[in-house]
Amino acid sequence: FASNGYFYVYYTNATDTAHVVSRFTLSGETASDETPILSLYPTSDGDGNACANHNGGYLAFGPDGYLYVTNGERGVFQSAAQDTGSPLGKTLRVTEDGDPAPGNPFGSEVFSLGHRNSYGIAFHAVNGELYETENGPGSDDEINRIVAGENYGWPTDTGDNSSAALHDPIHVYADPICLTGITSYGGGPFPDDMDGDLFYADCNTGRIHRMRISADDPEIAEEIDESFANVEGATIDVKWNEADGALYFTAMRYSGSEPGRLYRLRYTEEGAESDAGAAPDGGE
Repeated sequence: FASNGYFYVYYTNATDTAHVVSRFTLSGETASDETPILSLYPTSDGDGNACANHNGGYLAFGPDGYLYVTNGERGVFQSAAQDTGSPLGKTLRVTEDGDPAPGNPFGSEVFSLGHRNSYGIAFHAVNGELYETENGPGSDDEINRIVAGENYGWPTDTGDNSSAALHDPIHVYADPICLTGITSYGGGPFPDDMDGDLFYADCNTGRIHRMRISADDPEIAEEIDESFANVEGATIDVKWNEADGALYFTAMRYSGSEPGRLYRLRYTEEGAESDAGAAPDGGE
């Protein structure tokens, strides 16, 4: 970004509900030169009904320099999540131009399969592994470690899978909380023992959760704090900011008259003594 000003956006086209990943160039405060690199169809269910559900749509560049993309199965194409020839219900791995990344397990952009609706992905700041949040169909919201070529079960299974051929989640919420964005803390003013911890949002309660991954096994996880931060409304995304070491998260209000907000979590002595360990310092 420092050399070319490129940034990437995943959006759902309002006219035909196609999923698009586009690259833009930032100059000053102006974005220009949109270049679509992925168009993820289909846009209807075969009966002419637009597909506006289970969009996925989170992006992350990996330590390998490639772009990872979550893509839902659109709600009506559940079986496509098991079809390696379809981008639906998948984690994708592509070059900055949208081509399949070298070494992908199926020779296409597909990196992993069997996903329902992935709301967030993040690379662990210490072990470099990729973690994902995924909503279940009324139960079994999941946090998964994403591994090349692995099958995560949908629509056959949710939660802990019935087959050894399917990759189990590292953590399951049997009662759904609508998991959304996720990030890994990469260091800064928070205590050193938080380095690498996963922080993730849940849309149902407005909370930010904190989870620790074992240093010995990337599949072993412990939820350290189920309410590291809590605001009114629905928390949508959370990100660690390298520049100041703070955590930032977004939340929307359920009332249509109230604007969404951006919050900053900064470490304070008062916060260190509380259960959450942080104090929200937010604004619109």
